[in-house]
Amino acid sequence: MVESRRFPNGMPVHSHPELLPIPWTVMDPHEPQAMANHSQTLLRLAERGGLDPAEAVAVLEDRRYHHMGRLAAIERLADIIREATEKRDARNNA
Repeated sequence: MVESRRFPNGMPVHSHPELLPIPWTVMDPHEPQAMANHSQTLLRLAERGGLDPAEAVAVLEDRRYHHMGRLAAIERLADIIREATEKRDARNNA
């Protein structure tokens, strides 16, 4: 898991300071896709300001980046985070 004292809450969402960081528990499994898309580790991407919503969606869906509208990307990102959190909570409560 990415461990960083500078980013304890997760991956910053670039250009959207109103959005909460993406939890590392959600991001970590997708580091290979981050490397494929950006040639940088998740920690390095965080150090450089994070990912914009469409970039984050591409990494989290394990696919190459393609343009998404801002609102569509934010909505999809929220769905991915919610689904991952629900799965984690179900495992923890089992």
